[in-house]
Amino acid sequence: MPMQPRSHLNARFLLVLLGAATAAEAQVQPELAKRYFEEATKLCERDAGRLWGVSLCGPMVIVDQA
Repeated sequence: MPMQPRSHLNARFLLVLLGAATAAEAQVQPELAKRYFEEATKLCERDAGRLWGVSLCGPMVIVDQA
């Protein structure tokens, strides 16, 4: 696997972990959520579907599992 797509996968995994950590709070912090969405958008646009053969860009939500 080329290094570029693997780094995208690692970055997405980190975003998931960070999102799970903030879900423990009573409410999502708007500025933090905005940063996560902006970063995810940048990664998605940069990847342009190369990693999985299709684009994963689309609507996203932050979910509180509590």
